[in-house]
Amino acid sequence: HWRLAKGSMVGTNNNNSSLNPHTTLGPKPSPTQICLLGSVSTTFFAQTFLLEIMSEMKNTGDWPKALWLGQGIMIPAYTLTAALGYYFKGSGVPAFLPSALDDGPLKIIISLLVAYHVLAAYLLNNVAMVRLLKAEYFTYRETDSENYRLFKHWTLCVVICAFAWLIAELVPFFGDLVTIIGAVTGSPVMFALPPLFYYLALKQKGVEMSVFDKAMCGTCFFILFPVTFLCGIVASMNSMVEHWSQNGPPFSCTASGE
Repeated sequence: HWRLAKGSMVGTNNNNSSLNPHTTLGPKPSPTQICLLGSVSTTFFAQTFLLEIMSEMKNTGDWPKALWLGQGIMIPAYTLTAALGYYFKGSGVPAFLPSALDDGPLKIIISLLVAYHVLAAYLLNNVAMVRLLKAEYFTYRETDSENYRLFKHWTLCVVICAFAWLIAELVPFFGDLVTIIGAVTGSPVMFALPPLFYYLALKQKGVEMSVFDKAMCGTCFFILFPVTFLCGIVASMNSMVEHWSQNGPPFSCTASGE
């Protein structure tokens, strides 16, 4: 979630068109606002599950076509949505963009579309995790009865749902949840593990890494990873503490409205 600076040209007078020494381009950003840059990794982390989809394609040679088509739709759509949000709301745009809409039929339609998007996105993201858990801890034997298999299956479902509910209660604020997911999981997956694995793979083969690759891997591992990881955690922790002070601690019921 990029915070765009909103500048204002002030301090001119009738005798001189130049800016006075106290001209400012907007309020000085707080550390929390700067740290929110760390949550940008969430945006890219969501694309990692595409690799899982590619591995299951009937014809993996069609992957570039699917990638270009999908990104060709998503990038303009996301860019337009973010630009319109900041154009109309400025720095006051909420983390959950539909909250900026006035109550009415349009907000209801968009809320339903968001619910569908969340359902589809997280179902796709959970496929890889659930398959791993089932293969590791819920394998079936030929002697297992059908009822026992159903019991193990529903046990996994209940555990995942309970864990999701626990996270939702601990972090019930959308912006904070997005930030902490991006920092804790997205940042290392996007900026730390790929250069590390690439370095270890080349080292195992006895191949010298090129200067360009060293610069790119070093930038990702030593700059982008710690910045997005630490800033994302600091931002989400500060924001959660502030929200808890306003809405009550986790697992508490707080009345909203008058």
